[in-house]
Amino acid sequence: QFKDWYSQYAVQFTIIARDNCSMPYSVYLYGTRQNTSDITLSGAGKYTLFVQPMVNCLLENASEYIKFQLSSSQVMLGITPTMLALLGASSEELCLFAVIGRRRLLGLLLSAASPSIYTERAFKYQDGDKVLKELESNHVNKDTVIKGPRPLLVSLEYIAVLGAIANIATVNWQLGVKSINAINANTVFMPMLWSFFGIGVHLAGAVVFDMRARRLTKENKPLPRLNPSSLLQALQKRIKSPRPTICNMFTAFGNMISREFFWERIQFTVIDENRCFTFLAWFHSVLVILHIIFGTLILSSTTFIGPADARGIMIRYIVSVVICRIILVYELAVL
Repeated sequence: QFKDWYSQYAVQFTIIARDNCSMPYSVYLYGTRQNTSDITLSGAGKYTLFVQPMVNCLLENASEYIKFQLSSSQVMLGITPTMLALLGASSEELCLFAVIGRRRLLGLLLSAASPSIYTERAFKYQDGDKVLKELESNHVNKDTVIKGPRPLLVSLEYIAVLGAIANIATVNWQLGVKSINAINANTVFMPMLWSFFGIGVHLAGAVVFDMRARRLTKENKPLPRLNPSSLLQALQKRIKSPRPTICNMFTAFGNMISREFFWERIQFTVIDENRCFTFLAWFHSVLVILHIIFGTLILSSTTFIGPADARGIMIRYIVSVVICRIILVYELAVL
C-alpha cells in the first residue's frame, strides 16, 4: 500500500507521500507502538495503528477539491454492487445450468467471474421450470440462439469466462493495493473477499436447488440425490472395482468433458417443498441480500480513487457480469 496509486491523482499522492509524509510512511513500514499517536486520539484501531498516520497525512495535505472528488468516487463505487446485481444472473438460473444441466465446471467459473447475484424479492424462490418459461417469454429460445459447431462455441465460452475471471481478479487486486479501505485499512483482500463470498452464496444456492428439482434419467426417473451416505457407498464401490481407481478417475473426467462440449437434451422434475427447503431457501435469500450489502460497504469505503478511475472500475465489473449473463442465457436457451 501507498506505493502505487490510480492514475487520476497518482502524481499528487506520490508527491505528497514523498515530500510531506515520509515520517508516517516509515512508521507504516517499520513502526512500533512507541512512535505512534494515542489510539483514542488518532481514531486508529488495534489493527490500523500504523496505517492511520499515513492516511491522515495524505488527507491533510490534499486539496479540498481532491477530497471532494474522492467522496464522489465513493458514492459511484457504492452503487456498483446494486447495479451489478440488476445485470447479473440469479442463483436459480445458474444452479439450473450447473445442477440440472450438469455443467458444473462452467457454472463454477461463471460464479467466480460475475461478482453479482440477482434477487427479485426477499424470501421469493423461482423453480427451474419458471426460469425456463421466463426465458421463453423474453423470446430467448432455440430459434434465436447462435447455431454453430458445439465444441467451438463452448471453447469460446471458456475463453470469455476465463478472461472475465482475470478481469475481476485484477480489478479486486488493484482496489486492494492502490487504494485504502476504511473497513479494514491494513489489508488488501477486502474486494477479493466480496467475490469469494459470492461464490459461496452460489454454492449454497446449488444445495437449495438440488432439494427442489431433480434431473430425469432416460427412463424418466429422478436421479438419486447425492448425500454423504451415497457418496460413501460410491467410493466403496470404486475401491472394490477390479479396474484401477486411476482409470475410473479418467473415465469420470472424460464424461465431464463430454458433457461440457457436446449438447444433450435434459428433462427434470420439480419436487414438492418441505420445511427444510423453505428454511434453507429463506436463508439463501438473506445471504444474497447480505452479499449486496457487503459489497456496498466495501466499495463505498474505498478511498484515494478519482472519478475517472472509479468509472473505469465500474465498467470493468459490468463487462465481466454482462459476458457471464450472455453465456448463461444462451446455454439455458439450448437446454
